Amino acid sequence: MISFLFITSIQAAETPKDEFKEKVFNFSKLQATAITEIRAKNRLDLVKELPTIFQNESIEEKAQIAILKLFSELEDLDGLAPNWVVVLDLVFQKTTNVNLKKEILLLAEKKKEKRLIYSVIAAFSDPETQVRTLSYRLMNLLKDDRALPILLDMSLSKDPVHRMYFLESSLIIKDERIQNQIHKLANDESPGVRKKYLIAINRLGMTDKFSQFQKSATNDPDDDVKMVALEILKNKKGRQYLSLFYKGLNDSNSDIRRISLEALLLYQDKQGAKVVSDQLVKEDNSFLRARMIDLLLDLGNNGGGQGILSVLTNAEEAELRTKAAYAVGKLGANTNAVELTKILSEEKENAVKWQLIHSLGELKDKNAVPALLVLARNPREKLNLRIEAVNTIRTINDPDSLPSIFEAYVSENEQTLRTELENTLREILNLKFPPKIP
Repeated sequence: MISFLFITSIQAAETPKDEFKEKVFNFSKLQATAITEIRAKNRLDLVKELPTIFQNESIEEKAQIAILKLFSELEDLDGLAPNWVVVLDLVFQKTTNVNLKKEILLLAEKKKEKRLIYSVIAAFSDPETQVRTLSYRLMNLLKDDRALPILLDMSLSKDPVHRMYFLESSLIIKDERIQNQIHKLANDESPGVRKKYLIAINRLGMTDKFSQFQKSATNDPDDDVKMVALEILKNKKGRQYLSLFYKGLNDSNSDIRRISLEALLLYQDKQGAKVVSDQLVKEDNSFLRARMIDLLLDLGNNGGGQGILSVLTNAEEAELRTKAAYAVGKLGANTNAVELTKILSEEKENAVKWQLIHSLGELKDKNAVPALLVLARNPREKLNLRIEAVNTIRTINDPDSLPSIFEAYVSENEQTLRTELENTLREILNLKFPPKIP
């Protein structure tokens, strides 16, 4: 008996320890690395234990991902681990780990594994968009009719979120039965569902339903739905929708006004300058005011003066007033020197003043010269503004102003300004009395 125990203990001592197996089986930091080495070390005999390890609560996510990666590389996975599908399906139904769900679905996609269809079905209503998207891709790949009734039931669900998920799936799953069900949600009670419906029929290119966009943009009681419809129509660039965008420009919702304005910037409808100008007078959103000025500049000299003047006189932001001052010079839009010089005399910001002075030069209105001379002779004004005023007088080139310019020249002590006044006198005189060519 003693000799038997002695021999047994010797045999046990001689049995080599399987350190690699221990690394694979032990729930430690080394486990994930060991699992990735199973193929390289030709230890496929360990694969049959991996499903059990995979569902153990002590396993780290890295190790689970390593198992799934290994499974994706094995061609005879059923032979090596017959219960792998059952275990993955069970874990998918229980876990809240988004990465794990995604990896299981990616494995099912790679192997085109219909036995994981119940995991796919469970993912239809997952709160994570990436998980749902993978499930729709799989459904489209597998063409498994066991899942279709679940999707169709989602379109009839009392939960609007599920109805939205159904519409979401229609963008990926190409099945006539799903397409036919979409249109039942056109007038859904949920604004969110109606938005998704518009997005779906647009993405799917259902041209026979395009009238729904105009209907929603005009009549939907929810502003968010209107915005989606207007955004879609804007991108279609059809001039038949112009009236919708002009109407939207006057909407109480600033986002609807923004989308409508973006559309009008695309259309470049020169006949609409007055409508834009009228809205500019009423607009209180600084960003939209700036974009309306951009639109008026794009449309050219086709109206817009009153709107631009309202910005010049009422806008709080100096940057916006400067933009309006620039537009006045470029458009010459129904403005006169009297109005502009009055605004100039009341303006406090030098940047706005400079732009107004410059724009008066572009307008070349002789009535502006007296006010410009007053500014040029005012020592309290910045020198650069006074010089710009003289340059503008030179640009306007009014011979009748020569006596006033000469008076300013004689009384001016600032040398740079005096030189500019002298040059202005000389240029205007040369233009009025060109030198005779011998």
